[in-house]
Amino acid sequence: MLDYSHQPDLLFWLLDELPQGVSLVGLQGGSLPLTSNPHVLALILDYGRRKLATVHLNYVQMPQRHEWEIVGDKGWILINPDQGTLRPGLRATETETVETFPVDPDLA
Repeated sequence: MLDYSHQPDLLFWLLDELPQGVSLVGLQGGSLPLTSNPHVLALILDYGRRKLATVHLNYVQMPQRHEWEIVGDKGWILINPDQGTLRPGLRATETETVETFPVDPDLA
């Protein structure tokens, strides 16, 4: 798990709040070179109100995949730093937009 400290830190930075509960499922399968243990991870963070966040990390899939999703009662946001996309949505208007940002492979 020490390889994955940046992903929960990003959620704390975005939300300025620590979760009340955390659930985690990880998988280490096969033999991949330069691999982390686990190399597939699903992390669920419960904020005790009307907000839930998930982090999905996948170092098996090529290209690797990292996603953060934050869901609240008024909207949601999906962040994919590997693709350079930010997808906020609003429940009231049932709309979702896609914004892009430059990707730095050394930071993803």
